[in-house]
Amino acid sequence: MIKHYLRLAGSAQLISVQTRGFVSIPWFSKNYQQVTSALKNPDKVAPDGRLKAVVSTSHYTPDKVGFGVHAATIFIYIIFRDLGQQKVGREFGLPYAVEILDSPRNFKNNRRFGVIDQNYWILHQGKGATLPDNVVICIGAWMYPVPRAVIQELLAKIRETFFSRN
Repeated sequence: MIKHYLRLAGSAQLISVQTRGFVSIPWFSKNYQQVTSALKNPDKVAPDGRLKAVVSTSHYTPDKVGFGVHAATIFIYIIFRDLGQQKVGREFGLPYAVEILDSPRNFKNNRRFGVIDQNYWILHQGKGATLPDNVVICIGAWMYPVPRAVIQELLAKIRETFFSRN
């Protein structure tokens, strides 16, 4: 699945060049800076966007599903920024999502969040404002809960191992 993300990032680069924008490694760096800024200034983050999803999952501890979802959401933001984000920031704050984000981190619960996330994107297929939006939404809709659970767990382990604060 990560190969698909990297391919889309390359496609975004081509699309951006065609639309007179420029996407390169500095683009990823700028996206990371925006994530960092959002985490430092959560009150200034728009309530609908992907950055709100990043902010709303930042407090979860390593034993919770939200810990891995936070890392996965940052990863997605760094690659795609706002493309296809729809109102995912609101979705992450809904009671049924929060209940799963706050549940114990295990495969079953990671998969449960993957079901919610995939269903969200299925409902938004074809509703993006641009072609790149719709491509990213389709990727979200096509990615099944099991790979989502595996990626969330992998990123949670990476986050826990390399980025935990001692």
